[in-house]
Amino acid sequence: MNDISKSQNEPDFSWSFLLIPLLTLVYYVVLQSAFQKSLTFVIQDATDIDPNTISGPAWGSHWIYRCVSEAASIAFAAVIAAGIFRGRGRTAALISGFTISVSYVLGFVFLLWLASSNERTPLSEPWYQNLISGALIFAAPLIALSTLETADDFNAGTQRGFAGINSLHFVWLWIPTYFYALALISPIMHFYLAQWNDPSLLGLLFSIPNILIAALFLVPLYFGVALLSGQNGSRLSPIVRNGAGVSILIFGWIAAALIEYSLLTLVKTIFGK
Repeated sequence: MNDISKSQNEPDFSWSFLLIPLLTLVYYVVLQSAFQKSLTFVIQDATDIDPNTISGPAWGSHWIYRCVSEAASIAFAAVIAAGIFRGRGRTAALISGFTISVSYVLGFVFLLWLASSNERTPLSEPWYQNLISGALIFAAPLIALSTLETADDFNAGTQRGFAGINSLHFVWLWIPTYFYALALISPIMHFYLAQWNDPSLLGLLFSIPNILIAALFLVPLYFGVALLSGQNGSRLSPIVRNGAGVSILIFGWIAAALIEYSLLTLVKTIFGK
């Protein structure tokens, strides 16, 4: 898809494009961190990973989960970059993808430097995890470009920002992005694994608690974003609507987390687990 011609509401190619690498890295790292943190809650045996140290293995033998997390994280960061810089989406997506590629190149250079300065190799991950990292150098731009249609769909009919959300919100939205991703990844993955391992009605019934936990966080996430984008609250003044959206995102997550904690505590009390 070629870049569409600039209009009055589209950003110029200016210094603002320097924000794309920073924007990409922030949202990529945030989502990747959420996937890494949730990995210990998703898998049954986490003895081959060490999430408490930087030098320890973060993915271990769970290469499928790693591939899913990489694709989701790169795509999410690229969609935001391409969506904010509407009218220059292809350029923004390419910059976003190559930012990830360069990051992995620099990471390999750093590992080689450590290996040459120490007798023991610093590569703590299995060889196939490093192979995935190498493949991402070439795959990241392709994944980023594949998100252009999605970014265009989000921006259909909007006049500014990304999906109607003011671009300045993305300076801080990476914070709720991390916490909502951390809260949602684990129950959604449990539900997916239940369908995969036991697609029967009994298996789906056992996954109901995970569906309820995900719903606790999806409700404030939906209404908060809907207010920020103007999908809801169109009769409110922009200041009130944006303030309400921010409040729902923040306090809605806190309320959902408290309810989840109470439910888990009740289950442990009843079943002694």
